[in-house]
Amino acid sequence: MSPQAAGGDLVIRGGTVVDGTGIPRRRADVVIRNGRVQTVGRADRATIDECDTVDADGLIVAPGVVDAHTHYDPQVTYDPLASMSIYHGVTTVLAGNCGFAVAPTRTADQAFVRRLFAKVEQMEPAAMDAVEFNFETFPEYLATRKGRLGINLACYIGHSNVRRWVMGAAGSEREATAAEVEEMAQVVRVAMAAGAAGLSSSHAPTHVDGDGRPVPSRLSGRAELLALAEAAGSVGAGSITYLPASAVGGIDETDENYCIELGERSGLPIIIQGLGGRNKTDAPTATWGRAQEFLNRAVANGTPIYNILITRPPTGRSRSGPRTSCTCRCHRGWRCWRCLTTSAWRPCAIRSGGPPCEGRWRTTTATPSWAPPPRRPCGRPCWCSTCATPNIATCSVARWPTSPPSRAWHRPTPCWTSPSPRICRPGSDG
Repeated sequence: MSPQAAGGDLVIRGGTVVDGTGIPRRRADVVIRNGRVQTVGRADRATIDECDTVDADGLIVAPGVVDAHTHYDPQVTYDPLASMSIYHGVTTVLAGNCGFAVAPTRTADQAFVRRLFAKVEQMEPAAMDAVEFNFETFPEYLATRKGRLGINLACYIGHSNVRRWVMGAAGSEREATAAEVEEMAQVVRVAMAAGAAGLSSSHAPTHVDGDGRPVPSRLSGRAELLALAEAAGSVGAGSITYLPASAVGGIDETDENYCIELGERSGLPIIIQGLGGRNKTDAPTATWGRAQEFLNRAVANGTPIYNILITRPPTGRSRSGPRTSCTCRCHRGWRCWRCLTTSAWRPCAIRSGGPPCEGRWRTTTATPSWAPPPRRPCGRPCWCSTCATPNIATCSVARWPTSPPSRAWHRPTPCWTSPSPRICRPGSDG
């Protein structure tokens, strides 16, 4: 190895390269010089001799995944790798979405923030109890993470946090005064200067705090958010991420125009956390045409607006305790909540409403392989079991009301048993 290798020069040899451009995978060497990919192809002998080498034979070599919507800001205070995302190729996470983050948080408000995350994001209370609040302001939070992370992290400053910081408990009760709005704007400006990725906010009716009340950002008037967006644009970089009140059912024209105004006032791209229609199980794409028209109109107006799109079917999650968790995908809104437990069988709840489902659901025992295991009727709404390999469970759901066995929905699902009760289980929106 030459002295150059000490500067980070590297050749990843013989791997199967999937570069994300859409071209077919191919076997190639990846040459990295000064921390950047220089060539993808066949490295010559001189290059190999000059650099450190990694044998990637039999492995996939791909760019790191950037997860644009996460809530990792609490977890990275005690899990600097952002497990489990990094194990699945995610190398960059963007946290602080939906209008709330772990900073800024006054010492007296730590319990409020913990319960907020536990409620809105269904994070384990034990995981939130593990957050090390050795910071209060947003710049202090970033400083405590510097040099301590095994993953790339960018973080928004949350509107709900800013309201709580300035207004205290009143931030969950009323609109802000002009003086309070200016104080909040200064908090945002300081955070942006320190390196915040931007500002996040929400007026979505689905977002409630640990007491079931609207999160603080939902109490804000439109003028307040416009002022904070303008403050976020003071450094000329970053973005505004926002969930309008109408987004859940399909964003309306008033919110469309408001998002455009946010972009105009801030000079920053606007990222909408879902344009709606996700609750329309009968016609999930019904709002897409209108959404496309809106995005085209925004671009024509000179305001870049983007949308987060979920690229997988809906999932549910069940828990039998802080150490076990798994997900289950079900057909047309049916939810089969399942637990991995140490006992052989445990009953699980299903979605309420509609005729009783007893006798119309089928289950399977879990197996250590991915081969479809035999089904067996059980006469109860839904059951699950542990298996020889504790990270796989299976269940089968018969579609209501008269689906033949051949059409029963069936899929083995990977699960993860936490090595610590304080690790959050990330997924989409991790």
